[in-house]
Amino acid sequence: MEKILLYAEIRDSYRKVFFYYYTFINKEPVYSLEIPIKFDIDESYFEELENELYDLFSELQSEFDKQQQDKWTNLTYILEHTGKMKVKLGYEDLSQIDPVEKQEQWEATYLK
Repeated sequence: MEKILLYAEIRDSYRKVFFYYYTFINKEPVYSLEIPIKFDIDESYFEELENELYDLFSELQSEFDKQQQDKWTNLTYILEHTGKMKVKLGYEDLSQIDPVEKQEQWEATYLK
């Protein structure tokens, strides 16, 4: 894996997590939902792992709340093969923006 770029959005009754990754061989990003097909992984097992991701980011947001930190609504996490990591937290109200539009905007920003 050359690089992983992940988006998580957590608010009252909405959770969304997706990621893309780049390999050293293929310079095109691979979308997380392509993994079961690409690697012949059982869909229900993949959904379990996906739910784990949702739960972990919900826990992370709860921990921010416990530590009396501002409540973020979304985050972008970038991990490079070197171990270099970036986390960008967003605090804006995203509830009125269409989920597809949000994902397209994120992709346009981060998948260059």
